Amino acid sequence: MPQMMPMYWLLLFLFMLMIMYMYISILYFSPLSLSTYIKFDSMKIKSMKKLNLKW
Repeated sequence: MPQMMPMYWLLLFLFMLMIMYMYISILYFSPLSLSTYIKFDSMKIKSMKKLNLKW
């Protein structure tokens, strides 16, 4: 097998860190009940839309 570039591994590592961070933050900020999770998610989407409008 050909050896992969170090840059590829670095990007993969950063990607994994981002996913872990998002997962932990979602678990931390939202209670276990699904309804509040959905509300939290929709709030996040709204705030993202607002940010997009500002840009």
